[in-house]
Amino acid sequence: MCFSANASFGAGVFLTTIGVIATKNVNNNKQILFASIPFLFGIQQFTEGILWLSLAPPFNYKLQYLATYLFLIIAQIIWPIIIPLAIYLKDKNKQYHKIQLMLISIGIIVSGYLIFCISTFKVEAKIVGMHILYNESFPPQFHNLSGLLYIIATATMPLLSDNKMTRYLGITILASYFFTKKFYSGFEISVWCFFASIISLYILIIILEENKKSLQ
Repeated sequence: MCFSANASFGAGVFLTTIGVIATKNVNNNKQILFASIPFLFGIQQFTEGILWLSLAPPFNYKLQYLATYLFLIIAQIIWPIIIPLAIYLKDKNKQYHKIQLMLISIGIIVSGYLIFCISTFKVEAKIVGMHILYNESFPPQFHNLSGLLYIIATATMPLLSDNKMTRYLGITILASYFFTKKFYSGFEISVWCFFASIISLYILIIILEENKKSLQ
């Protein structure tokens, strides 16, 4: 989480618990990846909690390095693939089938590009005020494009679902992104991940509601 180590660890415990509950309540294999999203967010929050501790005296540079890269791998490489794929597997929409496959492809491209950037260019994290700032010296000419494609891959797919609650999830994710962009400029990686992790609580509600409908 973007505010303190304690907040990050607290969020990690909460989200991993929600993820376990969600995965235990799936009624078919197509829901498993979608239900595991809160659990993965929980791991991400634990990672940032460790990063908070390693960035404070006495500094642990090895742990800082590992936590920084693990957080960014989840935030920038895993999510662009997992989120569209999870929604596609759970809730294929025949009307937008080709577009959904295109969004998964965009996610794979974005992840591939960010793998290259993270493994090639300097990355560092530091505490600025009550937030963690991730400095990434990636090619500036591709910054806006890669960011746009990231948003398209992760936030557009829910909007194409034939499940109304999943569409609401997409709207909420988009709204949280624009809120973060406006009020926490420069800290988007950390702050938006916080909002998205809290929003992932809604995934458990979607799973339970879908199961309830399947029994009717």
